[in-house]
Amino acid sequence: MKVKYFLFICLFITTQLIAQKEASNWFFGVNAGLNFNSGVPTNKNGSTLISNEGCATISDRNGNLLFYSDGNTIWNRNHDVLLNGDNLLGHHSSTQAALIIPKPGSRTLYYVLTVDKPNYYLTEDDPISGLNYSLVDMTLDGGLGGVITNQKNQHLLTYNPNNFLEKEFKCSEKITAVLHADGISYWAITHFVDRFYAFKIDANGIQPNPTISTTGQTINPAFDDDGINKTAIGYLKASPNGEKLAIAHSSTTAGSPRTGTKKSGKVFLYNFNATTGAVTSAQNLISSEYPYGVEFSPKSEKLYITSSIFNKDDILEKSNLYQFNLSANDVKSSKKIINTSSAIAGALQLAIDGKIYRATNTTSLSVIKNPEELGNNCNYIPYSLQLDNKSTLGLPPFIQSFFLFNFNYEYQCYGDTTNFYITSDEPFDSVLWNFGDGHTSTIEEPQHTYSNSGTYEVSLTKYIANEPSDKIIKPITIFDTPNVNPNTFELIQCDSQDANSQDGLSTFNLEAAIEHITSEPIELLDFYFYTDKALAENDINNFNSISNIYSNNAPEEIIFAKLLKKGSDCFSIASIKLIAHTPIDISISPFYSCEIENNQAEFNLRNQKDFISQNLGLPQATTQITFHETEQKASLIIDPLPDLYLSSEKTIYAKITIGDICYGIGAIELIIHNFPEIEEHEIINNCFNNFPLELSSEIENVQQSNFSFNWNTGSSDPEITVNTAGTYTVLITHLLTGCSKIKEIEVIEIPAVQIKSITIEEQTIGHEVTVILENRNQTTTYEFAMNDVNSTFQNAQIFNNIPAGYHTLYVKDNFNCSIVEKDFFILGYPKFLTPNNDGENDTWQIQGYDKNTMEASDISIFDRYGKLIVVINPLGSGWDGLYNGKNLTTNEFWFKVALTNERGETIISRGHFSLIRR
Repeated sequence: MKVKYFLFICLFITTQLIAQKEASNWFFGVNAGLNFNSGVPTNKNGSTLISNEGCATISDRNGNLLFYSDGNTIWNRNHDVLLNGDNLLGHHSSTQAALIIPKPGSRTLYYVLTVDKPNYYLTEDDPISGLNYSLVDMTLDGGLGGVITNQKNQHLLTYNPNNFLEKEFKCSEKITAVLHADGISYWAITHFVDRFYAFKIDANGIQPNPTISTTGQTINPAFDDDGINKTAIGYLKASPNGEKLAIAHSSTTAGSPRTGTKKSGKVFLYNFNATTGAVTSAQNLISSEYPYGVEFSPKSEKLYITSSIFNKDDILEKSNLYQFNLSANDVKSSKKIINTSSAIAGALQLAIDGKIYRATNTTSLSVIKNPEELGNNCNYIPYSLQLDNKSTLGLPPFIQSFFLFNFNYEYQCYGDTTNFYITSDEPFDSVLWNFGDGHTSTIEEPQHTYSNSGTYEVSLTKYIANEPSDKIIKPITIFDTPNVNPNTFELIQCDSQDANSQDGLSTFNLEAAIEHITSEPIELLDFYFYTDKALAENDINNFNSISNIYSNNAPEEIIFAKLLKKGSDCFSIASIKLIAHTPIDISISPFYSCEIENNQAEFNLRNQKDFISQNLGLPQATTQITFHETEQKASLIIDPLPDLYLSSEKTIYAKITIGDICYGIGAIELIIHNFPEIEEHEIINNCFNNFPLELSSEIENVQQSNFSFNWNTGSSDPEITVNTAGTYTVLITHLLTGCSKIKEIEVIEIPAVQIKSITIEEQTIGHEVTVILENRNQTTTYEFAMNDVNSTFQNAQIFNNIPAGYHTLYVKDNFNCSIVEKDFFILGYPKFLTPNNDGENDTWQIQGYDKNTMEASDISIFDRYGKLIVVINPLGSGWDGLYNGKNLTTNEFWFKVALTNERGETIISRGHFSLIRR
């Protein structure tokens, strides 16, 4: 099948062939339009667009208009607002308000990237929106196209969200695009402050994490009294070969009017890496002017810039058109003024005819006819292209790679005669074509028929004065038409399960037939469906195809599938008969699963497939069972659920197909087993004297028959009795669903309290008593009381200011497992003896002794050498410092006494004191 189209191929080897006629229609200014399909631009009327700057247009590969935009609204080819194509987040006063990029791998999807207004409002109801994208699907609205609702105004981050000023402005007004080095994807590139952001666009969509290049040239947002960010203005362009970027900053500072800020603009030239998206090596080409438009020549050898010259009062004096020779050793020094005029600088835009056009803010455009030529030989003709309407400052930008052209061809299907032709207007005396299969030609526009499909390396060499020059080598692909089944395939669907279940009508998923009508890998094909074969053959853009989800109008209706090799217009057509089969009413038991969390359970649908197949006695080898969230999806086998399906309780639907015939559809209830609430880890602090202890699984008596119990003790009872501390586990399993839980019970024995010792330290007033416990349990806390078991217990194990005498200490644990008591005696005695008959310390005697609670031996007093000096009665008057009737001199003495309590426990107490003579 022969379909003519124009092919763009860049210098990179690529499998995706791009026709340059996608840039053949322009809409700009005030209702102005141009069409380049004939090779020369002609006026094209009907445009609804009115814009001072921002505009964008896209056509199909054959040059047919698809849609256009001012960044806020998209209009279709009939000049009506595209379906859902309003309220985009771009703005017509933004320099490059919109840019349209085809989605790689698709013939019907297009990204519209928009850049918002430059105004700075600081209000929540009208913030600056920055860079966003929307996805247009040309199959919507009967082929007129529409914006996909959930793919509208998707934000791309091009600023530091932690920087207040950057967060407010978000982006400059600049965006360009160029082919990725892989020849399939694209780079969408923008700039803000000191960074370039290069977003890769591939078959998976726009990758949200860009390559970020910090340039070293900082252009901060700077706004005037009107809140307009002057530094955002100016064009950004990539060279067609993807190796350079040129950016115009109309201003680098801003302020109130008449401040001379329109003399701060700059233009920079950078290197661009089409493989990584990195931007490097800045060259400052222009400074201290007000530059606006930038554009590269088709061969990326020349750069053109428009720049306005303002005086110190910001009044326009003139504008210049500059040319820079990118092949020169010193690019900046190669600057040439091509034209000077009184008009303000406008946009520059390369067209598919190889010429560069300049916006003039009049009813005409100026033209650079030979942009590859040096200096005035570039043949700049001002105001030479007359318009039916007005040009303003902007012209529609395109993917710059569209304009890297040298030769093209048409008819690329195997069996066709392929036509080759030169697209450049460069002079030559003769040419030599090499078709890559051993054949050559010297005809200017040759025709060649390839004997096999495949990719061939075609070269074109031009000769001037018998000298070869500009050899161009490009790969081209000759496609096989897809192989298709010559017989009509019967797509059998279940008839609707209603009163008309035998009328032969149903809804079909036509895509399900593709794998049956061709042996080609489906991922390498584009396919469309039609009710009329002739329409399928003649619908070049496939705008009139029917939806993949189709309800037949008559029993056994025949529809037609149009299969194309991706990247080509080579197609084959197969026929499909739609048959509605009377379904079997399927009754399927509920499917239980165990709750994971938050009323969610994981249902193993793989096991359920086997269960249904066995329960219904279906042939396993030819039966296919899929599960779906709705009956319609089940009917069409759309979005099948995974084998392991995480879900809340709901009804799903099973679709059963035997061979290619729909067997039936049945509802199945997904039921989550809510396991009884149990404490999965329980700690029991059990008193030493409270064994044996009963442990429970916590399953109520009325439910215990529905569960099995497996204790680590070997018991299968709901409760067990244990005699020792330890960790006990029980596996509790629901007999119907198999859901289970493990309960762990940690039994900790609280031992009896044991007092290890009591220490007594003398204080200024009374004594400090400290209790030391034996075998203190880490999970147990203890409380202490002195003398009265009914008094308030304290947590501290230290008592202060305890007087001499007999005492009883009480200790209990916080579980009240036991209370123990211990008697102790604090022996009090004077520290010195002064027997001088002054009534104070004239005798020495122990203190705190109570004969009613204790028995005491006689007290023995020794000198420093251990000699027994005297023995006194603890109930007597005490010792007066005499030895054998004589006064002893000042010295140290020691004593010893034995004290016995009511339980017969004897305490030996010792100490020393001083005898002082005055």
